[in-house]
Amino acid sequence: MKEHRQRYGLSGNCFDLTIWLLDELGKNGVEAYPIGHDLNTEDAHVAVIALDEIGNRYLCDLGDQWIVPVLIDGNSEDFGFDKHSRFFPAAEIQV
Repeated sequence: MKEHRQRYGLSGNCFDLTIWLLDELGKNGVEAYPIGHDLNTEDAHVAVIALDEIGNRYLCDLGDQWIVPVLIDGNSEDFGFDKHSRFFPAAEIQV
């Protein structure tokens, strides 16, 4: 998939990108797991939850072109309820 991205500028759908991201995170020692909704339907979507070194969870959704991971752990001192441009409020995520 990397070669396809470099050659054509395309990278696949959310499933391809999730597999790619999980592989890259694993190679770099980052614990991560896939999440999804509406599986086995036309509306299916998958993304990745990555954990930092202290266990905070971050939503990583390359399929929706979210390049910056979104902190979703409300117990973290870095968590905020403010809306971010181009993102829905993290408090609305049900994991």
